[in-house]
Amino acid sequence: MDKTISLTVNGTDLAFDVTLDAFNTYANEMQPTDKINPCHNFLMRTVKTECKDALRDQLEQPGVAIELAAAVLSSYKPKVTITLGK
Repeated sequence: MDKTISLTVNGTDLAFDVTLDAFNTYANEMQPTDKINPCHNFLMRTVKTECKDALRDQLEQPGVAIELAAAVLSSYKPKVTITLGK
């Protein structure tokens, strides 16, 4: 599933081309002691070329990588309803 996600962050428009491959790579990179690098790498891998410099500027602020990755991922993932059987 490929999806383009557009966000405005602190007044700056950013667009990301997210693929299942990019999502899976991000999930596989997550470690209990490393959260920032997988978020940063995911965002840099998926951001549209014309938005790359603007994204770099945003990522210099503390915590933005995690919040931005969460926003992109939440827009990418479908809603799933899971019901536990008895």
